[in-house]
Amino acid sequence: MTAASGEAVDRDASLAAKCEEHRAAGVACGAHALHDGYTDLITDLIVVMLPVWRAEFGLGYAELGLLRGLYTGTMATFQVTAALLAGRPGAPAVLAKAPPLAGLGYCIAGASVSFPLLLVALFVGGSAPARSIRSPSRLSRAPLPARAR
Repeated sequence: MTAASGEAVDRDASLAAKCEEHRAAGVACGAHALHDGYTDLITDLIVVMLPVWRAEFGLGYAELGLLRGLYTGTMATFQVTAALLAGRPGAPAVLAKAPPLAGLGYCIAGASVSFPLLLVALFVGGSAPARSIRSPSRLSRAPLPARAR
């Protein structure tokens, strides 16, 4: 191998590494934007749904406060667990499974026929690990898996 071809190989490897870094940064930025939008939308949606649930189930202000407190409390509790999980090797796969869990919680809320079922729905919706992570970009700090050469 000549010196020129060795330099070309090094340049190609460097370019591939930069492309991989840019791709990882793009994915992290997209996940962060999606997460923040999702969090703001759903949190605001819970506030909008409170008067609907009050009329539908005949709830008082204490029950409405319990609903909102359970949802935000569950999110806050699982936030620590999700942050610890984000530093582990299998975290992206586990966190990718969490949005369907959150969706299940909201489907249960939509089909609720009683106050206790609504409590269960908001607990399930707030407990999904991906829903609880404040910054998905933390996942980008994990080392990328080494590619086979």
